[in-house]
Amino acid sequence: KYGVSTGSSACSNCVAGKFSAATGASTCTSCEAGKFAANDAQDDCVACDKGKYSAYNGLSVCSNCVAGKYLGSTGNNEEEDCTMCLAGKYSSSTGANHVDTCEDCAAGKFGTSPGSDNVADCIECMKGKYSQEQAANSEATCTMCSVGKYSSILGAPMCTECPVTNSTCVACPGGKYLPVVGATSILECSRCLAGWTIFMFSCSSCSKSTFSEAGSSTCSVCGVNTDSAAGSVACACKAGFFFEGVCKACP
Repeated sequence: KYGVSTGSSACSNCVAGKFSAATGASTCTSCEAGKFAANDAQDDCVACDKGKYSAYNGLSVCSNCVAGKYLGSTGNNEEEDCTMCLAGKYSSSTGANHVDTCEDCAAGKFGTSPGSDNVADCIECMKGKYSQEQAANSEATCTMCSVGKYSSILGAPMCTECPVTNSTCVACPGGKYLPVVGATSILECSRCLAGWTIFMFSCSSCSKSTFSEAGSSTCSVCGVNTDSAAGSVACACKAGFFFEGVCKACP
């Protein structure tokens, strides 16, 4: 309390946010930043608790660290004292006071931004990929399913074995190839160009004396009296022959 004038018959209460510790005080002192006085007539200020801060003098309440941040010490006087959750983690709590309030993005997901405040900030791995790592902070942690496995959902924590009947993993149709693992759609199958054919999981040039049209699954052998160079889209009459319905010898 304090007295506003000499000989006053009554003392006045210091208002919230201020205090007076001395007997016979004539003024009240504002609480310094990092502290507060919640009620009137206080003789001292209290340090802001963990998870809170006060950035100005004379405050009656401390501010909470926002969601996505935490603060493990008392008496803080800046919002910057609040620490952001690391990328790959999030916290929806305000006034959080410990790093453990930052929760991990689940396996199958990853987070790239520090200070995330919602589980929705965790990004799901794409179909055909998986991740078993919790609190992952990069898309690079999403790994393609290996041969013989698949994942048909977003955010898969693991891949599923293809059935022995191959009823889930479907072969690309004839004339098309797929050089990567983890595919989830027939649209990912590609056609070989004319003059090329499928070999293993990619395209290979047709050899000499053969040809192919675009999307062919095999190279065809040139007909009688015709020949072709490697990678040809059609055969032509050999030297000494001319075309008249078929390749005929020159007279």
